[in-house]
Amino acid sequence: MILEGYSRIGCDAVNVGAYDLSAGLSFLKSLADSTTIPFISANLVEVSSGGLSFEPYLLIEHEPFTVGVIGVTNLLPLHIKELRQKNYLETGKSYIDKLKEKADIIVMLVNANRRDKNEIIEAFQDADYIFLSRDMSKMRPKDMRETRPFLYTSNKQGKYLSVVDLTIADADSPLVDVSKYESEIQTIDRRLASYQRRDKSKPLEELYTNQPSILKKVETLKKNKTSANNAISTAFNRNIYRSIPMNKKMGDDPQMLSFVDSVFKEIERLGGDTGSKKKSKKPKVSSNKLRKK
Repeated sequence: MILEGYSRIGCDAVNVGAYDLSAGLSFLKSLADSTTIPFISANLVEVSSGGLSFEPYLLIEHEPFTVGVIGVTNLLPLHIKELRQKNYLETGKSYIDKLKEKADIIVMLVNANRRDKNEIIEAFQDADYIFLSRDMSKMRPKDMRETRPFLYTSNKQGKYLSVVDLTIADADSPLVDVSKYESEIQTIDRRLASYQRRDKSKPLEELYTNQPSILKKVETLKKNKTSANNAISTAFNRNIYRSIPMNKKMGDDPQMLSFVDSVFKEIERLGGDTGSKKKSKKPKVSSNKLRKK
């Protein structure tokens, strides 16, 4: 049912990672055969045949661009004896080299620990995007790279939806991630507004005439805001990253709510746990009740 959810939101590929193999390779293969969403992995090799267990990459046509998606992992579970993992950094780099002439944008889906971030960026420096799936921390603007490859983390437990918007005006100009600058401007505006609350009718310079330390902070904030705005205005090709929390503040989609209800009903039929804290002989759980929590 998770795969059906992926299909409904338009997922193009699944990179095979550690958790996907928790129930074994045979089970995962059966899931892969049951969906139209391609499962990919460039460095998982079957011990018996020596061949790749999944397709190494996927080419996706998004006019006028072709997007190449490569999947690798460094976290093969110890109980999986049917597979071995080739060096994910060397393998990923080799496939990036292969796709340079085929794809306009290269995306690396990497199942690895964040502590290896610098090595990953170095090895995949010719990619455009790196999405790290094992990292459990929330992506902060200060951690974002201003130039590619852009590395993003998907945050924990599927609670956030990572969205990247591209605006390309000049194919020969660099792609700039303006997310960091936009976040900086928002922070500066909040700080300036907090100083202004004292009296909204007067300029800050007049309000804090006798407080030079605050005036110095205000001057620095305004300079930083000007610098951030200049960085955004001079970027011909803009990359904007957003991490959207999947919580009750999001608008309801009737079709997805119906799908969630059907998932809960199937869990109940199988005798599973729906996650409800209420105990009763005949549990009744629906997406409508969840939204009211």
